[in-house]
Amino acid sequence: FETLLDGVLGIELGDSVRNDAAARERFDGLVEMVLEQRQAARLRRDFGAADAIRDRLAELGIEIEDTPDGPRVKLR
Repeated sequence: FETLLDGVLGIELGDSVRNDAAARERFDGLVEMVLEQRQAARLRRDFGAADAIRDRLAELGIEIEDTPDGPRVKLR
């Protein structure tokens, strides 16, 4: 997740954030927001945008697998 923030959003996490539950919750919310944007692109059939988000996340070590129950996220 730290790579996602730094690589995609340009936000560097300090030690205080890594060890802060409230900050971690906000961080998890950012990841969820990116996934929601991907899902919105899929629903409007903008598969180019959805694929670009998926590919960028994959570059950062976050694998998205689309399943009948929704996307599954795996960290590599």
